[in-house]
Amino acid sequence: MSKKSNILHIHKKIVLEKFIPVSYLNEHFDKSQRTYQRYMKEVEKVIHDTERVLGIGEEHLSKITYSDEEKGFILKSINNKQDSRELIALMIQLKSITPFISSNVIQYFSSAISKIGKEDQPMLLDYLDQFQIDGEATPEGLLDLQQFIYEGKRISIEYYDDDGEICIKNEIKPLYLIYQFYHHNLVYIENDSIKQIKVVDIIDWQGKPFEQDENNYDDVCTDDSKDLIVTRLRIENGFYEGFKRTFPIIKEVSITDQYAVVDVNIAFEDIFFICCWAAPRVQIIKPNYVIELFNNRVKLINQIHHD
Repeated sequence: MSKKSNILHIHKKIVLEKFIPVSYLNEHFDKSQRTYQRYMKEVEKVIHDTERVLGIGEEHLSKITYSDEEKGFILKSINNKQDSRELIALMIQLKSITPFISSNVIQYFSSAISKIGKEDQPMLLDYLDQFQIDGEATPEGLLDLQQFIYEGKRISIEYYDDDGEICIKNEIKPLYLIYQFYHHNLVYIENDSIKQIKVVDIIDWQGKPFEQDENNYDDVCTDDSKDLIVTRLRIENGFYEGFKRTFPIIKEVSITDQYAVVDVNIAFEDIFFICCWAAPRVQIIKPNYVIELFNNRVKLINQIHHD
């Protein structure tokens, strides 16, 4: 390779890994130590040009030095501190939305941490240990709560309130479990309002079957339609023909020249997708808690995108 190609190769590697052993240079270039020193000076100039454009002062420009102990060239930069802050911020943000990450992501973070200043590595590795790998045991109690949701049961819970006092809620309707802001949360209906509670605050729970009222839109439909919700939708006529070939219609409430008002029995995730994808051609009329669930989900997604 030409000298220019050699310098570009070295620049890419040392910027990414912060270190190049002499053994690597010998394997790829087979030059003298003095030549490697000249290469590093050229690479350092390129890095300095970039840092000056970014507004980094002369006293804080990166340095490439040779380490007899490491037997290689080390890129020392004030940006290492910034890299540490950015990496811990990324892990904190990730931890706020999921307790589980794949083994590949664990490997990525481990590799990134290894390229950061050694004084920051213990703190970053300690935080990384707080994650669980996908497939590990589900936290205690979540499967029981999910089973109550699946089977269509109301539950009574004993829990700690904000003041640490033990309280009881009787026959709430659990809807689903979410992980948000570092905690698993149970979302439920109580007195026609959507609420949520941290699973960690629940001391005990007991479940009982729903008493189904076919006219009550606040209940799941039947045992044969687990996880399905009776929902009334208003659908534009031009969209309705395709809709009813895909989803089960329980009842056609009214049909006009413009809209069909129908009752359907489908999962909330399907309701959410349809009403987002086909808006405003499909709108939820009732029950109110489904409308509230839909609006809260849209608000959360918009907040995530905004952040």
